[in-house]
Amino acid sequence: MAEKSKAKPIAKMAISLSKIFKLTLNDGNPITTVKNEIEQVKSYLDIQNIRFDHNILYHIHVDPDILEEKLIKLLLQPIVENAVYHGLEPKNGRGTITIEGSRQNDCLLFKIIDTGKGFNTSEIDIYSKGYALKNINERLKLHYGDEFGLNINSKIDEGTTVILKVGLKH
Repeated sequence: MAEKSKAKPIAKMAISLSKIFKLTLNDGNPITTVKNEIEQVKSYLDIQNIRFDHNILYHIHVDPDILEEKLIKLLLQPIVENAVYHGLEPKNGRGTITIEGSRQNDCLLFKIIDTGKGFNTSEIDIYSKGYALKNINERLKLHYGDEFGLNINSKIDEGTTVILKVGLKH
């Protein structure tokens, strides 16, 4: 209907939303692939770009060799969502999110970097306050072991970098 009435942004949003639902549900499986996590993030950012008048630039640099690696689902999108709502939205104007992913020895390493407003990490214990970050950190440790999890670096007016260390289970 949206396409017929030439409402292309609404049509794109509906398609992106349906992709998010499909990837999140994942046939009830808590395990997904890096490729699916990246697709979910792209769909989420496409929706947010419609909402924010295309003011979110994003770059995704993931090593093609890890795209079929398995990991627990819903690791990247909630962090990207935090970057949008807590970093870019309050700053107003244009912002950038960069996602990097690679294999490093016995793990997968992901970096989510935003150019948002940033925060003083010594003043906020995000591991106990933020539900999304706390949840992701705990799920990583439970599923892969205590040496895995996330780390956050942030500087006021410069942005935030979240690093996820995800184990490789075969």
